[in-house]
Amino acid sequence: MRTLAVAFVLLVNAVHAWGGGESAVLYLDGARLEYQAVARKGYLEMPLPADMLPNSLRVSPLGACTVLRVEEAAAPAGRKADSARTALTERRAALSDRLAALRAREEIFRAAAKSQSGRAPRKTKTNPDPMEVIRKGTDFAVARLDAARVASSRVERELAATDEKLAALEKRAPAGRVARIWLSSDRGRVRISCLVSGLRWVPRYDFRLSGDGSARIELRAGIPKATPSAALSVVPATLADACGSDRAPEPVSSELDLIASFKVALTMEELVNGPVPSLSFGFANSSGTTLPAGEAFGYWRGEYLGKSGFETCGPGVIRSLAFGR
Repeated sequence: MRTLAVAFVLLVNAVHAWGGGESAVLYLDGARLEYQAVARKGYLEMPLPADMLPNSLRVSPLGACTVLRVEEAAAPAGRKADSARTALTERRAALSDRLAALRAREEIFRAAAKSQSGRAPRKTKTNPDPMEVIRKGTDFAVARLDAARVASSRVERELAATDEKLAALEKRAPAGRVARIWLSSDRGRVRISCLVSGLRWVPRYDFRLSGDGSARIELRAGIPKATPSAALSVVPATLADACGSDRAPEPVSSELDLIASFKVALTMEELVNGPVPSLSFGFANSSGTTLPAGEAFGYWRGEYLGKSGFETCGPGVIRSLAFGR
């Protein structure tokens, strides 16, 4: 699971764009986002996710209204947002230049301090106390180095704050395209949905063994950290495989929710004791269904023994796994 670092961001951006009260059905390679909206004077405009799949936009009327027309178009430019983005971008560039200059100064004074401390004392008529001169030179270089470090830290904090403001602005900004919808009723309601490619869920399998020659497989969902208002559900299939299927999505509210559980017979089992125990075993997939690729976690009599990758396993296929090695 990134886990799913890129996927997590795409979902959050899409959810922010579509407001509150959303739902998302996650597949193994994409997701279906859904939102309900109310028109004003028979018209509404909704931003579309940047990673929306072509020809996947759907608009369904709710109640006694008719969808008269739907049009996808480029989002209008927001002057205020553009001005703020330009100002923040220029500020970031200036801070980056300032930080680079301060770091160069740090290197100069670091080298100067090292040079002063490494000088051999040599007493002359014009320099009767060379140790005092070296000490003063070293103190001066160290003081300037400390000042440069403090200034660099301050600029780094300002740069981080500017990056946060830019990121927040990008989340609030409209997507590149919008859906324009005309309805027969002034206050008509519609359900808007589309497919996105940058969001998915990851199957997580808990293999629980107790030494009786079998294993309990518990399937849970590795899900993105969506906003609390989004209702999530998962389907253990790709978008293409789900076409024509009547399998209902499984609602999930956290990664601890159990989706399915199977008991399978083991073909081999080996527990190796030591400073930390390790476990190896093989099993035949007798669940009657294909287990999609994901992550596996091993447990021996309740004790967690580690994590492993899990490849797609079809019905009747034998797989071997090892945990804790």
